[in-house]
This record gives sequence, structure tokens and C-alpha cells, in this order.
Amino acid sequence: MIQNIRKRDGRIENFDKEKIVSAIIKAMNADFINDIKCAEKIADTLSNMDIPVADVEQIQNLVEVELMKSQYKNVAKTYILYRDKRNIARGRKTYDTYMSIINTIANDITKENANMNAETPAGMMMKFASETSKPFVMDMLLSETARDYVKSNYIHVHDADYYPTKSLTCLQHPLDKILKEGFRAGHGSSRPAKRIETAAIIACISMESIQNEMHGGQAIPAFDYYLAPYVRLTYIEEIERIEKLTGENLDEFKDIELDDYITTDLTGLTGKERYWKHAINQTVNRVHQSMESFIHNTNTIHSRGGNQVVVRDNTGKNTYYGGDSLERQTETRLKPRVFADSLKDFLQQTDVALIMGHTNGDIDSFGACVAMCKAFRHLGSEAYIVLDRETKSTQRMTDRLAQNGLDVTEWIIPGQSALEMITPQTLLTVVDVFIPELLENKEILSKVSKVIAVDHHRMSESRIDKKLCQFTFLEPSASSACEMVTEILQFIDEGGCIDQAIAEALYAGIVIDTNGFTFRTGTRTFEAAAYLRKIGVDTLSTRQLFQNDLESYATRSGIVERHYVYGENIAISSF
Repeated sequence: MIQNIRKRDGRIENFDKEKIVSAIIKAMNADFINDIKCAEKIADTLSNMDIPVADVEQIQNLVEVELMKSQYKNVAKTYILYRDKRNIARGRKTYDTYMSIINTIANDITKENANMNAETPAGMMMKFASETSKPFVMDMLLSETARDYVKSNYIHVHDADYYPTKSLTCLQHPLDKILKEGFRAGHGSSRPAKRIETAAIIACISMESIQNEMHGGQAIPAFDYYLAPYVRLTYIEEIERIEKLTGENLDEFKDIELDDYITTDLTGLTGKERYWKHAINQTVNRVHQSMESFIHNTNTIHSRGGNQVVVRDNTGKNTYYGGDSLERQTETRLKPRVFADSLKDFLQQTDVALIMGHTNGDIDSFGACVAMCKAFRHLGSEAYIVLDRETKSTQRMTDRLAQNGLDVTEWIIPGQSALEMITPQTLLTVVDVFIPELLENKEILSKVSKVIAVDHHRMSESRIDKKLCQFTFLEPSASSACEMVTEILQFIDEGGCIDQAIAEALYAGIVIDTNGFTFRTGTRTFEAAAYLRKIGVDTLSTRQLFQNDLESYATRSGIVERHYVYGENIAISSF
């Protein structure tokens, strides 16, 4: 006799014959049959079978067999179809969950953990494992009481997906010990640090290597204190380097007490004092570069599957790297700075710089192109904007720039002229686009050997070949290309290439792509706009770029007037 039944989650429950009767009756009703006696007979047959503990699937298989033996073979078919639908329904939630991860849909699943970027391959794999782990925890690891409390929303199990792993959560790094003794992690090891560059690298590697051993935040509690000894070692290294070059004995400066490391002008200094100050200057430069490297390396940790890195400065403010937080968004201003610095190097090796946006250029695309062209020319490069087909937006922008005293007509050339200029040293800059098919002139891309890209759209399957790209600045969180270019130009000659005319063009691009700062805006959007306002942007005059002329207004009104409604929500008109 069947006494117990094993549920799909492994729980054991008492066998209930009435549930079998109910299921059979539902299948019969679908075929307009209501034979309760037959259903009860099948249930009795099952209950009398010598199976101490039966699985759910086993019970359902037996019901199918008994129905096939009965006069209601069509009901057996209905029961089988109903069973298949229930199995699909049970897996539907998992299917929907997985598809939301695959399609990187922003919802409670993909955005659940601020420490994890679910858009990367590693992040996706972690989310697949996470969503599979949670039902296992609920069904197998939690007590029945705890499970009931969770289902009733009395309690919430934080990081339930990590519950089976028995891993650590938040920790602080003993960086002083790590730098002094080195450390071993996985398949590699690190020796003790001897200078500031090595110390900065080890600090970042330490956090990167521990990310797979835990699931919480990481912090370095006294970063400056831990690295201070390696600043001193770097200073001594510079003293010893000067000793080797000059033959002078500078031991007196190795143990000298320093209040601070401050760059000094060496003009007028001679002898040992000049050597000493030079050593301090070199130390300051090396420390600065090391910290830039540390920030850059830490800031790019968000591209991995995940755990967030937290660093607290002397004021007590926490700065987050790698999570979807406002702090991370502001810290990524390092990208435009690095881009601006790299741009200067690229231009030194370039004979002609070509700048190109997407087809049917709009105010954002064209405004960004004009600003980049102005910056390139400001840095002494021969730069041109490639434009094969002028639109009303580009024409308005050109006219507005002329009104503000900047004639860019000589900067604009057609694609054919650009093709004739191309040499192995030509640099192509694509703005507001990263899809080859959408470029203003696709042939130019096939002729150049060096490309840099600035775009705020999400990556698609069709993209410019990475082998061509010398540098890419892709920021889907940015509101517009003009916002990104504004950030870049601030780091070129301290913003000296942005005058009022360029500022107005950039501001217009931001306004048009954010629909007047109501769509896709972030803190950096308003920071860029505020910076442009300081330069002297006239917001009222800028809006003239968006106004329609009388002819366009009349055309649009005619289209609206001639429309008719098809179905419930489709309007059709003639042009």
C-alpha cells in the first residue's frame, strides 16, 4: 500500500487518494466526462500497490497506465497533455529568469547584486548559478519553519545563492602584511614590494585575486598608511640612482626627515641640494603615476563577474569600484582623462585626422564631431569632418556656429575627398556610432589602419573590428556623445579648446538626446552641462536649433491632417 509520496523538492508527505481522484476528474471534464466511480477505482488501485514511498512522477505514470486500461483512452491522452503543460509551466519561471539574464534585461534579477555586472560573460554564468542555487537552498537547506517565514515574507535570506558555498562575506585587506611578506593565490604568487609601483600593483592584485573566494565588499582600511613606507623606499632608490650617475655620496639625505614630498623648481639650485630636490621631484612623479595606475586598474575591475571593491579616503568617504553605484559612475571620469592623454600621443603620429559620425547626422553626432575637430586643430593637427549628406540638423548647427563666430565649412569635406587624403598615418575618429553599416562613409573605414571611437550606445553584434581600434571610449551609461566629448575636452589643455561656440554645440547635443534633461540623465550629464554653462552657453539661444521653420511646420501639419487610423493604435498618412 502506498503510504507516502516524495515531492519534487524531496519532501515526504502522506499519500492523499483524493488528489488522484481530483486530477483524473479534471482530465475527464476536459473531454466532457464526469465518471467519479472510474476515478475512485483508479485511485484505489494505486493506493493498494505495494510501494512504501512513491515519487510524484511514478504516481503520474501509473495513472496514465490505468486510464489506458479503462474505457476512457481519450482521457488518458488529455491527462498526458495536461501533465506536459504543467511541466512546462513549472520550468517557465526558470526559462524566463535565464532569458532575462541572457538578454541583460534590467530587472530585480540582473540588478539584484550591485557587486556583480550581469552583462559580462562571467557575470551571466554567476547569475545562472545564482538563480539555480536559490531553489536548492529553499527546498533542501532551510528548515521548514525558516522556509515558511521566507514564503510569508517575514524574513529575507540575503545572498541565499551563496549559502551552500560556505564562503566569506565582507573583509578588510591586511595590506601592510601583504606588501611586507607577499602572498600566494591560486596558480601564482607575489614577492614583497620594494617600491611604490610594485606596492600599488600588489594592492590591486590582492583585491582581484580574492574576489573569487568571497561574495561581499572589500576594503583597504588604511591605504595611505600602508603605502607610506614604499614612498620612502622609492625616494631612497632615487637618491641611490643619482649617486650612481654623479659619483657623489648622498647618504646624508637617505635618512633625513621629510615633512612632505612636494615638487620644487630646480632653477638656481646647485650641488647636493639640487640632487636632493631632484630625487624628491622624481619620487612625487612616480607616486602620482602609481596612484593613477591603481585607480585605473581598480576602476576596470567592474568588467569581471564580480565583487565590489571599496576604498575609504582620509575624509571617511567610501569610494566604490565595480558596482552599479553613483560613486562608480563619477570615478569612471578616469576614462576620458586616459582617452585625452592617449589622443595627444596618437595625433603626434598622425598626418591627417578624419572625424566621422553616423548617417543622417543629428545635432548630437555633428556637434560632437565639430568639437573633436576643434580640439584636434587646437593641438596642431590637420583635421576634417567627413560629411557626404547634409541634413537640416547639420545645416542648423553650421549656421549657428557661424553666428557665434566659428566658420566650420572649411573643416567639412565629402567622403571622396577624405579617401584621397588617406595615408598609413591617417587617424579616423568615429563619434556617436560603432556599427560599420551606420557610418557616414563605410569605405573610409576599410581604407584606414588606425581608428579611435567615442560612442554612448550599447555594443551590438555588428561592430568595428577591434584590431583597427587604437582606443575606444564606449560608455552606454552616458546620455549622449556630446556629454562624453565634453568630458574628454576638459582634459585637453585644461579645456582650452572649448570656446563659447563649441560649448553651445555640445550643450545642444546633450539637450536633444536627453529630451531637455528628462531622459537617460546621470550625475555626469549635469556635471558636463554645468561645465558648459560656465563657459557661457546661452540656453535660450541654443533652443533655436530645435525650432522648425515654417515650411517644415506646414509639412508636418499636413501629414497629421491627412492621417487615418488603422486598427486601434496605428496611424497612416501620406507625405
